[in-house]
Amino acid sequence: WAYDDPFITYRYAYNLSHGQGLVYNFGQRVLSTTTPLFAMLLAGLSPLWSDLPHLANLIGAFGLALGAVFLWDLSRTWEAPLLGWAGLLLYPSFSLLVSSLGSETPLYLALGLGAFAFYARKQYAWVGLFSALTVLTRPDGLLIPLLLAAHYLIRRRAGRSIPWTAVVVFLSLSAPWFLFAWSYYGSPLPVTLAAKQHQGAMYISQRFAPGLLSLVRIYASRWRYWLELALALVGLVFTAVRAQRWMLLLAWTGLYFAAYTLLGVSSYSWYYAPLVPGWIVLVGLGAQGLQTIFERLIRYDSARLPVAPASALAATLIIVLAVLQASGLANLRQQTDTRLAAYRAVGVWLNENTSPDASVG
Repeated sequence: WAYDDPFITYRYAYNLSHGQGLVYNFGQRVLSTTTPLFAMLLAGLSPLWSDLPHLANLIGAFGLALGAVFLWDLSRTWEAPLLGWAGLLLYPSFSLLVSSLGSETPLYLALGLGAFAFYARKQYAWVGLFSALTVLTRPDGLLIPLLLAAHYLIRRRAGRSIPWTAVVVFLSLSAPWFLFAWSYYGSPLPVTLAAKQHQGAMYISQRFAPGLLSLVRIYASRWRYWLELALALVGLVFTAVRAQRWMLLLAWTGLYFAAYTLLGVSSYSWYYAPLVPGWIVLVGLGAQGLQTIFERLIRYDSARLPVAPASALAATLIIVLAVLQASGLANLRQQTDTRLAAYRAVGVWLNENTSPDASVG
């Protein structure tokens, strides 16, 4: 599986590993990759595996697994065990996440979820580390340390000190990159941001918010996601009534959606992958809410349901959804990018008919 956008980053990684600097074209200081940490990670590991697309997929698979583990860890800290099983089974098998393999997205989400997991544990130095790595993986990762810092300050009790270690760790890792990017490229913001904003304004394109509706229509054609929607709605009620602490992670989902809507970027499918953790949380909390309902039904009227552990009933539902999601990945694996032939033909033509120093728009 591969798609075109990450190949920009592969080019940066290739040039960096061959001593030409973190650039797309040798001698041109332009920041086009949105993920400097991912590019540097690929460059650093390329001596072990020079096939960068496959190496990126391997890192992405690791990121999917790590994100699932952090959701599990969060569920243990914030006392929602069924959500942990949803994280382990539904998160890494969700097609929107799997289709982002090859890009920085799985790693970006894993690092962000790690920041939340360590924040819940009150291990703030690790929060600083994972927050910095998230920001270096994607600039919009800055939403996470801002959100966690605001939450900490709002809930800080009188006399409780600020975890300066976390602040120092975060700035020590993130500040050098921004200073370097400013001096080397002229700005720490990738130029592709403006390109994606202009694409969103084109007649043949869609902006981020309307594009989400188009994506929802695709998923609405599969009945298993209606079942997940029902669980998510139960989870939303359960969050408001019994699990308010999970609103912090859901706030990240909301802020991300608001930020990308305000930026007005085009509706690339991988832009919606960071909404998946919030979705999985709601589905998992919905299962947790069903367990609570089952327990009350069994306790007060055992004739309505067979006498069985309430958690087993809710967990079975999660397992069924996981099997259905995983079976759907077979279709994803068979898909190919129809633009591949055109890209290759254009590349061959340019190589044969233009000078090496020609500019292409």
